[in-house]
Amino acid sequence: MRDIAVTAGTSVNDVFLTALSLAFRALRSHDGGRRTDISPLSALMPMSVRKEDQTFTPGNLLVGKRVLLPCHVQAPGRALEMVHEQTTTSARSGQRDLLRGILTGIPSGYGERLVRRVATPRAAQIIASNVTIPGELSPFGGKVVGTAMFSTVPREIPCYVSLTGHTGTRRLTVVHERDFEACGALPALWLEGLSRLSQAVGIRDPDTDQALGGA
Repeated sequence: MRDIAVTAGTSVNDVFLTALSLAFRALRSHDGGRRTDISPLSALMPMSVRKEDQTFTPGNLLVGKRVLLPCHVQAPGRALEMVHEQTTTSARSGQRDLLRGILTGIPSGYGERLVRRVATPRAAQIIASNVTIPGELSPFGGKVVGTAMFSTVPREIPCYVSLTGHTGTRRLTVVHERDFEACGALPALWLEGLSRLSQAVGIRDPDTDQALGGA
């Protein structure tokens, strides 16, 4: 993922969201992603608003950023560009700082109510989270070889997808309502999306020293 991000001049989070977009496209098209009548998918992406001096502050200091996953776009490279445009615009807008001020300024308990009002089918169809755990964890003296973020989903949103990074490993977790059993195929489709992105940005195969693909 980092190689794709560096080569394309984007972020790892952009790569995660784009591969997820390609996965949902394949899931919804049932034909390998060739359909042209697929609409974008609205995702709610949690963002931390903790300051450096709030590392150990109790509670979840999170706000949600709405991102449109370009599932209607077949070309991986173009889909990555569209995701990057959205996340870059959000970073430059100062929206995180504004939402931090709103969240810290409202009475305790109202934050959760606000999130529930925001997390509606009109605002988002899925929740997509990308978290990296810094440092090594050693609970009870043991060595952690992988981590996964898990959360229940709001009643109105049928699917939650998280990518959790820790000491060089990343795990994709999918939590979905029973009526959306097809979402169980997302991890494999997401990996296929990553492979297509690698080909799109021209990352070379170390065994053959040839580009894996193009466009």
